Amino acid sequence: MSEDSYNKNKDSASLGVPLYAKNLGMVTPLNQRIKKAEVNQKSNLWLWIGVVAGFCYGFGNLCVVKISHFGFYTRELILFGGLFQSIAFLIGRFIYIKSQTGHFWSWENSPFRDPKTDTFRWKAVFAVFLDAFIKVTAGWMVIISFKYALYAGINQGAITTIFALSAIYVAIISWFVFGEVLNRFHILGMILLVGCTILIVFSKSSSSGKVLKVFDQEVESVSALVPVGFALITTVLYSFRTIYVKLFVKELNFNSFDYMIYSYLLSGGIFVPFLLMDMYENGFIPEVVFLGTLSGVLNGFGAFFLFYATSVGIAGPAYSLKNIEPVTQAVFGFFFFGQELNYLQVIAITMGVLGSLVLTLGPYIFRDKKEVEEEKKAIEKSLAKKV
Repeated sequence: MSEDSYNKNKDSASLGVPLYAKNLGMVTPLNQRIKKAEVNQKSNLWLWIGVVAGFCYGFGNLCVVKISHFGFYTRELILFGGLFQSIAFLIGRFIYIKSQTGHFWSWENSPFRDPKTDTFRWKAVFAVFLDAFIKVTAGWMVIISFKYALYAGINQGAITTIFALSAIYVAIISWFVFGEVLNRFHILGMILLVGCTILIVFSKSSSSGKVLKVFDQEVESVSALVPVGFALITTVLYSFRTIYVKLFVKELNFNSFDYMIYSYLLSGGIFVPFLLMDMYENGFIPEVVFLGTLSGVLNGFGAFFLFYATSVGIAGPAYSLKNIEPVTQAVFGFFFFGQELNYLQVIAITMGVLGSLVLTLGPYIFRDKKEVEEEKKAIEKSLAKKV
């Protein structure tokens, strides 16, 4: 990497801008970004896109609810939907590269090329394989969590809020690995998220008993600890993936957007044969295939919209818009699927959303004065060098 390229990336990183956003053309040069900051924030486009991301995730989860009892077959359908959206993203990526370089693809622009030795990076291939494996496993655990939440008489929106606990694991691991300091907002947010989980464990719908009726089928009721336990394991997997991606992108300077595309392509492509076999075994049920595929597409677009919102807008507030997901899932699950919400589950969802908001918005709204002054000096110093 040249010194100029390194300095550009360093400028982006110093302002909290992900490298993939710069590579996608989402971020303007430093001086232009400072001049246009007020205009970009007033447009509020990133806010609306963040809201759309939250709805995509929420409705994607709702699609899974009715077919979660199919187990891994459901996960294969979701991966198939993810394969569709990743192909669409890849085509868009090629078009962008064509507009910038005049070629749809070149070895020089390949994420698997080592810029120092001009050789193929097998470590990058291994990283994509590992990410795909984690994504498949975590996604399957999500489905199992939703399945047993039905059997426990718990609204899936309440279970979704538990996934926000991954922020706690990431914060703790980052403290040891990256030396990132925990502030009062991190601690308060963690307390709220832990409280959310405890309330869900003790919550149970009023209609629940020894036998429950789930989508015209009678099933035995299970303890609330079962879906909560699976959800907690899922958060560990998501946390590991977050830290792993951060380390990988930092070490190999891999474009995060490319990383996401290839991971979806790999996981979706590998499971196509298994999907066809399970489809033959279970029979082709249009409703199941449609809901599973739609869930994969919606989650894929949710990830893309969230990437865009955090890149163009203010990262913390933009990411907090994902908290629309459990609310959407809980409310629409109540109206369309009759999933009851008792007062404990409502309080749990509220605490989960508040905990996530405190974690993301708190440090931005109540910033340390010394930190603000240091950032202003850094920007002024950078601008002075360019002049």
